[in-house]
Amino acid sequence: WDSAAASYARAISIDTGFALALRRAGQVTAWHTSETDSTTRAFALRAGSRIHSLAPRDSLLITADSLSAVLQGSDPNSLNWRLANRLFATVNAAAARYPDDPEVWYAVGEARFHYGYGSIFDVSEESVRDAFRRSIALDSAFSPAYIHLVELGYTLGGSSEGRAAAQAYLAHDPAGQHVAGVRLLDALSDPARKDEAALLLSRAPADVLFDGWMIGRRWTDSSGTALRL
Repeated sequence: WDSAAASYARAISIDTGFALALRRAGQVTAWHTSETDSTTRAFALRAGSRIHSLAPRDSLLITADSLSAVLQGSDPNSLNWRLANRLFATVNAAAARYPDDPEVWYAVGEARFHYGYGSIFDVSEESVRDAFRRSIALDSAFSPAYIHLVELGYTLGGSSEGRAAAQAYLAHDPAGQHVAGVRLLDALSDPARKDEAALLLSRAPADVLFDGWMIGRRWTDSSGTALRL
């Protein structure tokens, strides 16, 4: 991530309006920190203001990122329906135009996951899972699509589905803030790894415990793993 950030920073220093580099710089920052980080959002908004003359695919994805950045910065208790509607229209248009693009389906899944629940859009968790599954079916090495799929696996399918998604993700040796939390939850959900899980749990720092809880918080297992975390 550090070398990627340095390369994008150099590209932006050469051309401050280079939307492709601005978008990726924002994504790298998000994986280092979070999607709500002010720097992450600033990169996405700058990229969104410079989409003129880009190819349609890039324009749609950058527009989706910029709309998400605005929504991330708004009141979480009062969703901006107009902007959310634009976001869904944008990602749906991208999926219709590029149905075989894993990054497009990832964008669809992100929109559904973050802005579709309990809303006028009436997005089901199964449809969120379907978008991420389609992304992975198109490119099994596209690691970002696994993050929410692990959570949805535990939530909708229990231990077996959750662990399958977690292990498929970890098999790609990913980097980023969620890896340790996924690894911890994977161990805790495997009865054959009780000793390893206990050791990981005893040594886990607060941010890893929080990540593990966030991923498994809606998994209603008899051991109460989320409560334990």
